[in-house]
Amino acid sequence: MKKTLKETLVIGKSTSKIISDFMKEHNLGLNDFKFEVMEEGSSGFLGLFGSKPTTIKFIYKESKAHLIKSKAKKIVKTSVKPEKKIKKKIGKKISFKKESLANSNPEDIIKITKDFAQGILAKMNITSGDVEVTQENGIYYVTVNNSKDAGFIIGKEAKMLDSLQHLLNQMVNKAEKKKIQVIIDVDGYRDRRKKALLEKVDSIAKRVKETGRSYTFEPLQASNRKVVHQRIEKDNALRTRTIGDGSRKRVVVLPVNKPTDKQSK
Repeated sequence: MKKTLKETLVIGKSTSKIISDFMKEHNLGLNDFKFEVMEEGSSGFLGLFGSKPTTIKFIYKESKAHLIKSKAKKIVKTSVKPEKKIKKKIGKKISFKKESLANSNPEDIIKITKDFAQGILAKMNITSGDVEVTQENGIYYVTVNNSKDAGFIIGKEAKMLDSLQHLLNQMVNKAEKKKIQVIIDVDGYRDRRKKALLEKVDSIAKRVKETGRSYTFEPLQASNRKVVHQRIEKDNALRTRTIGDGSRKRVVVLPVNKPTDKQSK
């Protein structure tokens, strides 16, 4: 029986969740399918209005997967001719270890992390450039340099980069069978973003001390909220607190002796 290729569009909240759910539902490995991010989602204004879901196209052999009831909002399936629909611009195939790596040393984890990172980018038809993996204090840092698709890998507000990082963490943790933290960066983007955020925090801290009025940041991701908290903790004249829920969480900076009040910028 001739194996045909299937094309499936999956719509969901985030890139990493869509891919991981798809792989679990269809019992697929990374080499069993290809995918392309058709549209990157956004949370919209205050996470309430104008939000857009993420849309990903998967291409896989019908004999390798069968569609089970999906948790995504919407799925559209159509048959596709391989010679017309599959792009030839794809990176080299990566051979992934399937055996347990529970007793692997840092060198082994560096190798599989690099293989996974290159494999994910290749599946997205992305020019990966130079991929390097280093380890420091138990944290594995993936650095992508000189990629022609750096802007796409990062995405709007680094959402694509964060999604890829989340997916990479899931894959490495599953292979290693223990908690491993992996951080991925492209052309030093995260360092530049952190530096810019710290400069803003210092400016806000100065203003709060001069005026005595609190300041409320725009909604920030957990990692950025942590940066703000840690920076302000070093100033004995100021303190922080968090307001809001979920993606709408904000950090408030206020004088240490000032009671809770209406925050203003």
